[in-house]
Amino acid sequence: MLTKCSSSLQSGSTVTTLMNLFDQYPLKAIGQAIRPYALSPVPNDHQAPQGTFLSAITGQRTMSELGRLSTSATGPANAAIMFRTWGLTKQEPSLKEEFYGPNFTYREFMNACGFLKGVLMHYSLLIGAVFVLLPPFRALIKRAVFKPGDGPDREKTKSEIIEFRAVAKPDVDTENRRQILGRLQYTGSMYYLTAALLAQAARTMLEDTDDARLTGGICTPACLGGRYINHLEHVGLKFTTEVQHL
Repeated sequence: MLTKCSSSLQSGSTVTTLMNLFDQYPLKAIGQAIRPYALSPVPNDHQAPQGTFLSAITGQRTMSELGRLSTSATGPANAAIMFRTWGLTKQEPSLKEEFYGPNFTYREFMNACGFLKGVLMHYSLLIGAVFVLLPPFRALIKRAVFKPGDGPDREKTKSEIIEFRAVAKPDVDTENRRQILGRLQYTGSMYYLTAALLAQAARTMLEDTDDARLTGGICTPACLGGRYINHLEHVGLKFTTEVQHL
């Protein structure tokens, strides 16, 4: 999955929440929480495809559909949600028709405009992750950024852009080989986007979703079905899909 994002600085509350996470929980607990199947109700031993030695060193790889890619900061968190969806569609009778299959894998990357930029992105994340583990550095960050409740100028956030692109390929070889390209685009404040995602999810659960579909527990966005996407389109999100024959 490819992520493109052009946004303002993070708000004080966002940064404080991240710093407090490392203040409150030991590194071992955080490491366990971001394992791919940590949130899945069903275990899975299927291993994701491994990159080359060069990609491990540089953090980069290239896909014909997406171009040059680098390490994504949000990859582990989003993967945990995706694999929870995998587990729910396998476990819940009302969702089994949407099961992704036993060999499902998910990997997320960030768009890299060039080789050097991609390497810098990769090592910036690695070095930043090391520094965040140091309490003095976290204290310094809290003093340097916006205070909780403050953030970037509202007018500037109106021009923020985020785009996700996804490539889905079946794991079964058939004569009619094909893949799906998907794209999600949004222009506007990322905080408005967060509010819209939450509000429309609540609306979908309250108004539209068949009671037999959701039986309770902690659901993921995919569990809400197509009506959730319809509601999101009405508040500014754009979804497009394309079937490609290989």
